[in-house]
Amino acid sequence: MLLLQTIYLFFFVATSIDGLYQSTISISSTGFEYQPSDDVQLILSVTIPTQKLCVQQCHFISSCRLFDYDSVSQRCRLFEGDLTTGSIVSSSSSSSIVGIENITSDLYSSIHNQSCSSCIHDRYQICSVDTNSCQCPPHNYLLEWIDLCIKTI
Repeated sequence: MLLLQTIYLFFFVATSIDGLYQSTISISSTGFEYQPSDDVQLILSVTIPTQKLCVQQCHFISSCRLFDYDSVSQRCRLFEGDLTTGSIVSSSSSSSIVGIENITSDLYSSIHNQSCSSCIHDRYQICSVDTNSCQCPPHNYLLEWIDLCIKTI
């Protein structure tokens, strides 16, 4: 049975004292891994000694929305996909977990289409040089009726 536990992460950006990124991550019970529908979703696969460092890697790569980590092999895989572009499956390793970035509309609605100064330190939207306003990052589009940037993968 898949169980999810929510953890809250707050990290300061080293280059800016006022640049606080916030993430909320749900962590699965052990014995699961992410199976992307397309290999292009994989951003990075590295060996990292702890789950916490894997979570931090995902947090600091703005396109990362999901990761899996195996504490025995210390394999950390970061993905830009989500549960609409892949699935959580049983793993051959009983020490593997999946972490999912919790995305809510309040991360987008308050600054979408605002001037670029509103999203300078934002993880979820970028400044578009074409419109000089905050927009969804590459490989995403705004689903307006729920105010969320959704992956196009």
